[in-house]
Amino acid sequence: MLQPDANLDIPSPYYRVSLKAIVFDDDNRLLVIQTQDGFWELPGGGWEHGESMQHCLRREMMEELCLGVKHIDFKRIYPYSSKGRTGHFRLKLAVPVTVQDYDVKISDPDIKAHRFVTPQQLAKLDMVDSESGIKQHIPRIWPG
Repeated sequence: MLQPDANLDIPSPYYRVSLKAIVFDDDNRLLVIQTQDGFWELPGGGWEHGESMQHCLRREMMEELCLGVKHIDFKRIYPYSSKGRTGHFRLKLAVPVTVQDYDVKISDPDIKAHRFVTPQQLAKLDMVDSESGIKQHIPRIWPG
């Protein structure tokens, strides 16, 4: 029987999975949110055990921004991953979402601000380390 060696540095198989919403306004600008520490990210959050992807995205959009979701496009999912502050890896799945309106009302105390950005602006944003992987998808996620 193979005995684990205490000196081996084997990464944990634990991944925290988050669902992130790709929301465009009528001018094809992407919705981003700013955290209290000044960094930017896509809206969304942790996918809870036993929760459907659809329920998670709807819940997160309502909890964070008081936005109702009209449609979720599960045909296009953009994955990216990174190591979080806790040392665990984070898998993020960004999904195109159509909201009922753009009347954002920030309801999460961890969110400082929101704005809609162009691809060029997104590329230059100071993003949370675990969120910067979305930048690799800029050419694919933008409509048109």
